[in-house]
Amino acid sequence: MRELLSDDGVFCMHCDWHKSHYLRALLDEIFGADAFENEIVWYYYNKMQGNINRFASNHDVILVYKKSAKYHFNKLREKRAEPVQQIKRVWNKETQSLVNAKDENGNVIYINATHRTIDDVWRLPMLQPADKVELLGYPRNRKQD
Repeated sequence: MRELLSDDGVFCMHCDWHKSHYLRALLDEIFGADAFENEIVWYYYNKMQGNINRFASNHDVILVYKKSAKYHFNKLREKRAEPVQQIKRVWNKETQSLVNAKDENGNVIYINATHRTIDDVWRLPMLQPADKVELLGYPRNRKQD
């Protein structure tokens, strides 16, 4: 799969908690640990679980690896339903960090944000109907229907 990917391409693998740690180690071997870009959490908020005597598993992950330094990331933004008042942040060259923007009197500057930058937690509904089983072709620990 790595050889088929273009030099500026990325590889994304969707998996759940059962094997994600093994797959990440395997992909580190294939692409190199420095090629790891993101672990995106797909949080499905409409999955209801009964009493399973542990924390409920309400997310999957998407592991993202780049093939080379030619990869370019385009920041994704989405429009908010309602503008939100936020502190304006600016880059400080001296400290090499983001800091709160201030006016000439030292007061923090606020802005009305109409968009938000997409981060690594994607709040998406679970695929429905939930009673259907998608055969993925890999062995599971439970009997296939």
